[in-house]
Amino acid sequence: MTALGDFFTNAYWWLSLIGGLHCLMLAGYALFFYNEHSEQKWLLTGMFALMALYFFTGMFNRDNIPTPLHLLFILLQPTYFLLLPLLYLYCRRLCYPHLGIQLPLRHLLPMLLAMLLVILALLIHRASVIEILLIGPRNSLKGLALLLPLALSLQTLVYLWLILRLLVRRRNQLEQSHNPLLQLRFRWLLLLTTALIINWLVRNLAFVLPLIFGDQLAPVTQTIPHAILLLTLYALALYGLKQLTHIAYLRGQAARGTQQAATLDDVLSDEEKRFIRQLLTQSKDRQ
Repeated sequence: MTALGDFFTNAYWWLSLIGGLHCLMLAGYALFFYNEHSEQKWLLTGMFALMALYFFTGMFNRDNIPTPLHLLFILLQPTYFLLLPLLYLYCRRLCYPHLGIQLPLRHLLPMLLAMLLVILALLIHRASVIEILLIGPRNSLKGLALLLPLALSLQTLVYLWLILRLLVRRRNQLEQSHNPLLQLRFRWLLLLTTALIINWLVRNLAFVLPLIFGDQLAPVTQTIPHAILLLTLYALALYGLKQLTHIAYLRGQAARGTQQAATLDDVLSDEEKRFIRQLLTQSKDRQ
């Protein structure tokens, strides 16, 4: 059992390192090399940066940081409330490019409330500093550590409904346009939304289970979400490459069709076209 625990601990550390580096590289690519609109650059960069933070926190343990792990995770938890609003804005921007990316205050309220709740819990906690840092069954911070992931799961479900409603409206418009490029973009957004939200729910569940059932589940529940999210990123990258290849093919077909139409139009000179028009006009006059 000890060997299995050591295996999951080492796997968790390496998955955290590899996943964090991959997300960090994707954030850098989106920021410096992405050719789309600048607004989309910042949205993608923010999402990948938050996922990199999520991965890198898995490298922390009791031996390499002075702060207790549960306190560090509680302090970082409010930042994760930004991921779903960024995903919603990214989907809305791709569906409706004419709309801006200004984030209304209501989308920031969950993060601000979580930050306020954490600050108040630390300030008005009546126990001593030692009791705050050493979480126990009667420590109110344990309730806060349970409350924040549950609130994050609730926010995830709300944004799932908002994004699906947005995509359903867009799908009804796409069925009338018959534009294959827009349909590819719609499928990409649907897959991206489904993958991230499922992973986020699994992550929240894995964070809560050790707090409820004890530390014996911690190595497994920490490793599995990291592995699933990393595999999801690879699958999304492969699907994105396939989509880019399909888009390049469709654009090549469209350019070839335009070139052929222009070539056929240039077979006859202007003089020959005028002569044909004159013949057609004369034949109509005779009739």
